[in-house]
Amino acid sequence: MLARSARQFSAFTQRDAARLLVAATLLIVTLGGIMAADTLPTPFTGPPAVAGDVATADIAAPRTAVFESAVATEQRRAEVRNQIPPQYDFTPERGRATAEQQQQAFEEAVAPVDAAFAAVLSFEARVAALRAALPDISTTAQSTLASLDRVGWTAMRGEMLRVLESTQRQEVRDAQLPEARGSLSNRISTRFDADQRAMAAEILSPLLVPNSTYDLAATERAKAEAANRVDPIRITIPQGEIIVRRGQQLDDVARERLQLFGLLDPRPDPARAAAWVVLAALLVGLLLGWLWRFRPQLWHRNNALILIGLVLVGATIALKVTADRSVVPFIVPTAAVGLLLAVLLDSTAALVVTALLAVLGAAVVGTVEFGTYLFLGGLAGIIVIRRGERLSHFVQAAIVIAIVNLAVVTLFTPLFGERDVTGLFQLWVAAMLCAAGSAVAAVGTFSALGNLFGITTSFQLLELANPSQPLLRRLLLETGDLPRTG
Repeated sequence: MLARSARQFSAFTQRDAARLLVAATLLIVTLGGIMAADTLPTPFTGPPAVAGDVATADIAAPRTAVFESAVATEQRRAEVRNQIPPQYDFTPERGRATAEQQQQAFEEAVAPVDAAFAAVLSFEARVAALRAALPDISTTAQSTLASLDRVGWTAMRGEMLRVLESTQRQEVRDAQLPEARGSLSNRISTRFDADQRAMAAEILSPLLVPNSTYDLAATERAKAEAANRVDPIRITIPQGEIIVRRGQQLDDVARERLQLFGLLDPRPDPARAAAWVVLAALLVGLLLGWLWRFRPQLWHRNNALILIGLVLVGATIALKVTADRSVVPFIVPTAAVGLLLAVLLDSTAALVVTALLAVLGAAVVGTVEFGTYLFLGGLAGIIVIRRGERLSHFVQAAIVIAIVNLAVVTLFTPLFGERDVTGLFQLWVAAMLCAAGSAVAAVGTFSALGNLFGITTSFQLLELANPSQPLLRRLLLETGDLPRTG
């Protein structure tokens, strides 16, 4: 008979189906609506955050996003293209050919000088012939040339030919020809005096010609090749990061990021809304299924189901409201959910709800760290709080929650390396505030919630116990598994 009764109790009846349908519908609609609120069109999304090209308010990233930025990639490629110098068509072969050509031009240019020295002339006639040999050079250079003897000219001629040949073999760009001609005198050996070097430079200057011309096609090709070597730039935008400040003019980078999050022109996002509703349905379905299978004493109590739904919805609202802030979500006293349910209902039920809340928190805030923070902090509180017979248990729970929260935010810093010392300190403060707030919230509400939902706790029994009955009070204090009434 006992086995038959157990099987009948575990059977899924029409009453269970109706209870499941009502509870699931209410919770799924409520949780899904809360999480999908930011995917709805205006007026639910509020006034436009951008008017024209100016932000009307600080705009923060609603979630963490990792994407390839077309704007940043193009900007980097433009920088690389601008760093490519102009390309010229010089080749060593062209340098040798130009050098040979200009050596011949040199021979033709100085032929009158050679003839003046080769002819049998008087000193005065040779001087006159030398002055007239190169009419295009300056008077000073002509005088220097006329002062040379045959040996001096032979040495100077050989030096000029050497300088012209070596210079012309190197690249001489058309845009830098004046500079190249101006440096010729510095290439002449210092064994010649300054006047002779200046004369040689004047003779060689018109003979030095460009052998390298700007090549537009080659320049564009080199720029394109350099730009193609730039890999697409991936950018990570953490949730809560300010994309654009109020009053800031929007540039291409800001527009791309706003467009990524759908903030430039807010529109309904049915895909995201549906995803939130499906997530809510999964969590609610698993929670109610677990209650029906493993906690039938809670499943068949309306007050217990309403209490679980109430604390879960309240915590979800708090997380959704603060999700776009970088530190504020870590302050929300979410561990109070586990403390309240452990004291009012059952520690295992509290653990299951805390785990589901951690999944919700990780999805809403967008980080694995936050989900871990919620679950481990809540679990620590559930382990320490026991039945909440004494206020000291809440103090102990707050201390342990703080320690676990501090450990989580500290360990995740080197794991991901996305925060500095200041950010870590802010999270430490938030972790301690969360622990203290959770204990205070649990102490301040569990008695009122117990009365509201008709649940009597052992703490309340201790308060009601007559001090004149020490045996009853001792039994209440020493019994760690007092039954709940409701």
